[in-house]
Amino acid sequence: MDTEKYKKWDEFDWELEFQNEDKKINAYAGKLSSFLDLPNETEAIWKHLNHAPLSSALSWMETDFLLDDDIDEEFFFDDIEKKGNSDLCLKLGGLASEFSRIIATSDNNEHVASGLRVLCLYGDIMSKTLDIIELEGNEIPALKTALSKRIMAKINHLIGWLNKIIKNDPINARIIKNQIVELLKYREKILDIRYKHESAK
Repeated sequence: MDTEKYKKWDEFDWELEFQNEDKKINAYAGKLSSFLDLPNETEAIWKHLNHAPLSSALSWMETDFLLDDDIDEEFFFDDIEKKGNSDLCLKLGGLASEFSRIIATSDNNEHVASGLRVLCLYGDIMSKTLDIIELEGNEIPALKTALSKRIMAKINHLIGWLNKIIKNDPINARIIKNQIVELLKYREKILDIRYKHESAK
């Protein structure tokens, strides 16, 4: 990886990269139902996307979809509890786990669908929080700023979904309201990180 190149990026360069990442994920998700339960479904989807016709909307991804078979999954969580702000991700994981138990007891398909959206948002926020935690000290502050802005936007979206779910789930309303309170606190902590690293640029 050319780290020197990325150190020169500002937060808008990073945001553009995130948008490209979103397009890739959406393209993958859009094809998932067609390949679900097939042998090597992930590889099949990437192969299909990589060979999209040049005239298609996916042509910009022609060489972008690569599988990282040699990634060591343990690398991403190496000594995470010893790093600064690790409590943020652990707290969010607890909230997501608590919410998943609520959804697991529901037999309402619409409720479950909304719940899965919430869990996906929790996962997205956790992933971006881990990215911030992995960056030591003032390493690549522009990336931390861009990540922080994305996390805050995702938290706002997540709170909106939780407010919708409360209306249809009075039994768990107290637990969900408490989750919203905790997410607002989380957002304040992320805001502190954002301003800290904006001032460090």
